[in-house]
Amino acid sequence: MKTRTFSVVAFAAVSGIAAIAQADPQYTVVNAPPGAELGHPAILSNMYGGTWGASGVHVTNGTHGAMRVMDAGASAGMSIPVAAPELAQDDVWAGNLVSVAVRARYAGDSHIFGWIDDTAAEPAFAPIISTHTLNSPVMLEVSSNFRWALHNTSTGLMFTSAPWSNAGVGSRSAETFDQLVTYHVTGPSGLSEIALFWEDRIGGQSADYDYNDAVITIAAVPAPGAGALAAIGLIGLAGSRRRK
Repeated sequence: MKTRTFSVVAFAAVSGIAAIAQADPQYTVVNAPPGAELGHPAILSNMYGGTWGASGVHVTNGTHGAMRVMDAGASAGMSIPVAAPELAQDDVWAGNLVSVAVRARYAGDSHIFGWIDDTAAEPAFAPIISTHTLNSPVMLEVSSNFRWALHNTSTGLMFTSAPWSNAGVGSRSAETFDQLVTYHVTGPSGLSEIALFWEDRIGGQSADYDYNDAVITIAAVPAPGAGALAAIGLIGLAGSRRRK
């Protein structure tokens, strides 16, 4: 059995311990967490406030919503900024400038969250942040074709958002596993971000598949508007004139 520690943000919620109901094969099953660990609704309550409850595979608190992104069966991957998430699945991604933050973890293992740029000649894991570093956003530029990845530094295994790349171990080494569950979170004031819920063990290990071992949020960072760019240009011009 995996020994676990936990860290979450905000207040300690007590709702959402039960598993979220799933019957659609397009969505990976999320099991109920063991012991005092929080399920997805309670973790979302800690992150965004209010009392969250499940509605099928989706979760809401009345003012915010977390729409579950499909794990299989869609014709396209996900994009950031988010566009038509109801038609996408969470294995491959495209984006530009993004902000990444670790929001919660329930794990005895240690991890590094990162990404793999599949537009590169030799795609490789690029680390972004340790999952022990809570609520410290990091900005980076991603590509038009990439995968999110979680490197479990305790076991040495690495998992990506694409199930085909996640082979089991031991007697289950011939199988592949989905290690990621994704929500598109929306709410007041134009909130639109991605919440990634990771499982850090795999088939053949002591994986419980409650998908709460590391929770990461991803948000698009808007490019500077025309007004901001013009202001930057005027500042530069003024500085040039002063130097003359």
